[in-house]
Amino acid sequence: MDRKKGLLNVGFAIFFRLIGLILNFFALRALIHSFGVEYQGYNTLFNSLMSILALAELGFAGGIAFSLYEPIVHDDKRKVSALYHYLKRIYFWVALAILALGIFLIPFLSFFSGVSELPNEVIFAYLFYVLSSSGVYFFSAKSTLISAYKDNYKRDFASSSGLIVQHLLQIVFVYFCHSYLLFACAGLIGILLQALIVNCFVKHDHKEILKLPATLGEEEKRTLWNFVKATLFHRVGNVAINMSDSLVISIFLSLASLGYYANYNTIAMALVTTIGSAFSSLASIIGHSFYQNDKKKFKHYFNILMVLSFSIAGVIFLGYAGAANSFVNLFYGAEYRISTLVLFLISLLSFFKLLLYAITAFKDATGVFYQERFVPLLVAFLNIIFKVLLASTYGIEAILSVNIVTFALIFLPLSFYYLYRYAFQQKADLFLGKLLLFILIFAGFLILTLYLENLFVFDPLPKFFIFGFFGVFLALLNALLLFLSEGSTRNWFKNLYRKKRSRASSSKK
Repeated sequence: MDRKKGLLNVGFAIFFRLIGLILNFFALRALIHSFGVEYQGYNTLFNSLMSILALAELGFAGGIAFSLYEPIVHDDKRKVSALYHYLKRIYFWVALAILALGIFLIPFLSFFSGVSELPNEVIFAYLFYVLSSSGVYFFSAKSTLISAYKDNYKRDFASSSGLIVQHLLQIVFVYFCHSYLLFACAGLIGILLQALIVNCFVKHDHKEILKLPATLGEEEKRTLWNFVKATLFHRVGNVAINMSDSLVISIFLSLASLGYYANYNTIAMALVTTIGSAFSSLASIIGHSFYQNDKKKFKHYFNILMVLSFSIAGVIFLGYAGAANSFVNLFYGAEYRISTLVLFLISLLSFFKLLLYAITAFKDATGVFYQERFVPLLVAFLNIIFKVLLASTYGIEAILSVNIVTFALIFLPLSFYYLYRYAFQQKADLFLGKLLLFILIFAGFLILTLYLENLFVFDPLPKFFIFGFFGVFLALLNALLLFLSEGSTRNWFKNLYRKKRSRASSSKK
């Protein structure tokens, strides 16, 4: 694989996302302290609705991104140009569809939020969320082209620059203007900045692709639509599972409950998307490698990435579990804390979501999402049914438990099965069983961390560092055990070490 671009993409993804993550905390803190936890609920609910509206995209990004890898590897500029212009036309109508659907939902906002009447400022703020969501698609074709050429770091720079400006403006608008409407407007300003930066990159790097007049043939369109439909099924399933939580909580529980839950879940999901973006940024590099390397070597890369993702996910979410309560005490106030069981479920669920980012990067890069296309729809249907049935009686705990069963017992094993069968053309080996064993060890360490965190009572600031680092220590221990038991990863690190030594000795001579 292209290690240089891989490291560049990962480095940019993590660095800029972390800056955006920190600023997002301050923006949400300003929102809660100025307007109350209900407005955090509005923010979470509107973002969830925008994710659902994004289904109008129909999966074209994933389907066309996968279709671009082979012509780029073979330097077929005609087909690359044809795919780009086809995607650009589609996205124009997607943007209009999201705008229309967003406006159509305005009369139903009071139902989704669980309140009888919404303030006018909140309704107008919702319109800015809709404009921001639809505006993304006016430059999404160019973002897809950048990613397909393995230049994810440029796309991440553009999106992160927009988010950083958005969060800075949100803090200013809340504290100095005391306006939730301007808080929402900041998102649209950030989108406009993203569009400007992406446009500059594409005009500089891909002038020939933009100007080359090329169209797709009917056979090429039929093949593309097969991948698009498969990607759509995945998008519907993932959005239904991930975004239904906010809707179910606000409808069956309360907007305030959603706000309390969001204080913790927003942090966890920010960590998932920040680190997950690093794995997603490797999808194009993995896709290029798929057409250049043999299946044995490709499987070797997969095992290495899985061990790394397991180690990183463990460190982050054991550290998160140990430090989350203290963080909320310091940042929002002790009155915004949630139960230990809910924190355990959020931590475990976030761990699974981050673990699946690495698997999804390989599925998207190899086209395996096509063979697996019906699984997300079936799982999403069952997932939502059980959430709705259990939410009123058992609360947030039941909603999160249903998600954990979905990810741990269905998505994870099936993802391994389809990858091994269709990408590696092998039967799933002992690596899956080994990984499941260490997931159980992780769950045990998670329980231990939360038990000790509740057992000791002292000031939030030292507690934040002590139990955050304690969780990280346990995660590193678990990661070390997995590393020592997994031959592919051991050999990879040994080879890296030998190469560095040989280079060092050569430079001395």
